[in-house]
Amino acid sequence: MGRLLKILRVVVESVIFGLLTYSTVRVTSSFAPVASFLSEIQFIPATVTFSMTIILSWLVITLLLGRIYCSTVCPLAAVQDAAARVSITARGRKWKGYTYFRPQNLLRYISLGVVFFALVCGFTAILLIFDPFTIYERTIAGVSGGNSMLSAPVKAGAAGTAGFIIAFTVLAAISVFAAAGGRTFCNTLCPAGTTLSFVARYSIFHIDINPDKCIQCRRCERVCKAHCIDVPAHTVDSSRCVVCFNCVTGCPNDAIRYTSDRHRLSYPLMQSIDGAIASASATPDTDGEAVTSVTDNIPTDENIS
Repeated sequence: MGRLLKILRVVVESVIFGLLTYSTVRVTSSFAPVASFLSEIQFIPATVTFSMTIILSWLVITLLLGRIYCSTVCPLAAVQDAAARVSITARGRKWKGYTYFRPQNLLRYISLGVVFFALVCGFTAILLIFDPFTIYERTIAGVSGGNSMLSAPVKAGAAGTAGFIIAFTVLAAISVFAAAGGRTFCNTLCPAGTTLSFVARYSIFHIDINPDKCIQCRRCERVCKAHCIDVPAHTVDSSRCVVCFNCVTGCPNDAIRYTSDRHRLSYPLMQSIDGAIASASATPDTDGEAVTSVTDNIPTDENIS
């Protein structure tokens, strides 16, 4: 099931990325209406135009499924994944994988505050630095000479040669960071990712680690491009998880699943001893006092799945 989910995610991400790119280059293509719809449902441009239906829809979807926006609909996601894949392939055996990082919440919240304040003041050009869709779409339109699909309020701040240069420079920088560290931008500076993270931490469906099956091999951590899997604690930071399913397919022991459940140890390390069992297993010591044997309360190999 996990492999099927990952294949489906990659297909959806690739199709959406292809449609947006092709329709920006070829404005008169037959896919233009579909691409126009895909551009309208981008989170930050919808926020700028106060499209409450789109905003609320993404919040509900995120609450249900997690940050799938960041792994399928956002075109900059495909760019970062491609840059990371090229880097990993180029490094070959020298690539040691990703590692867990503590969340950079202060940086995330400051960047979101800066974007919000700038938009309130009417300075939409700030989106050329922070909004993933504006960065990508403005770059492609500038390179190809195509017509920008940005909404009017955003287009006003992203027009001209200067807008293209800024967007292109930021896109190049994000690609470099992605090649070195995966989805660093998504969990530090991206306003869409930070906004959705507030809801994603409570998502119904999420990546869950079964501690009874986890063998501490850390393969999930090494393939987590969001750096959000804390293996010793058996936890996944859902606020930063971009639901790429790399960890699900990378686990050799089926210990990681995309589910609505939350696993706990079947046999906790510290257990209370049932009184009846303790009394029945009590044996006299050399002084004639009762000594409780707890060996019967320790799970045997037959009871561990």
